[in-house]
Amino acid sequence: IPLNSILIVSKAANKSISLTALPLCPTSREKLTALQPVFEALQMASAEFTQDDLPVVAVEGIYDKYSINMFLPKANQVRIYPGTSADSILKNIQTLNAFGRVYVALWDNDPEGRKMRRRAESLFGTDEARRFDLLPSRDNGKDRTMEQMFDSTDLRAIGEALKLPSNASYESIIAGLYYAHATTRKGLISKVSDATKANFEVLQKIIDKRLEESRELRKAE
Repeated sequence: IPLNSILIVSKAANKSISLTALPLCPTSREKLTALQPVFEALQMASAEFTQDDLPVVAVEGIYDKYSINMFLPKANQVRIYPGTSADSILKNIQTLNAFGRVYVALWDNDPEGRKMRRRAESLFGTDEARRFDLLPSRDNGKDRTMEQMFDSTDLRAIGEALKLPSNASYESIIAGLYYAHATTRKGLISKVSDATKANFEVLQKIIDKRLEESRELRKAE
């Protein structure tokens, strides 16, 4: 279900009923995950999102989750845990450690992402930092966000195939693809350029390396 189509129902003391779109819904404590209002509405701890045997990749936001789930070669072997910002990963690391999870914390390779990775290493130590990494940089060491994992022609072609406006945002295109019919989604993913596929293959290697580090740390604990 697309997040922007979810409504949270609430009942006031005077018995009036209100509906609030999920992105606008307040939470009882600091918002750490995009799905937190749903967890709170269902009286479910956000940590339950990670309660299975798969290793976890903690990312900055929900569109990172969508992109990785669709394009990472071995996405079915990990659980993607979306936060709400680069900073929110710091809090989610504490949750993952509390539950003894094998995990990787993954930030955008931009000034904010690098800053949060350094802060995480300062807070949790150099051993724990073996679980931390960034998206692969672009040519000549240029910054990279998740949007820049895609060749621009791929995003444009996907948007056109989904009949989205020519000025559709990256977020709209990725959400549209994620929630498209399975046959449509599979067909469009299979047509992306070799450049986009190569970027996600590099990311897969980064995640595999950090997950191996994380497993070794768990064994030593």
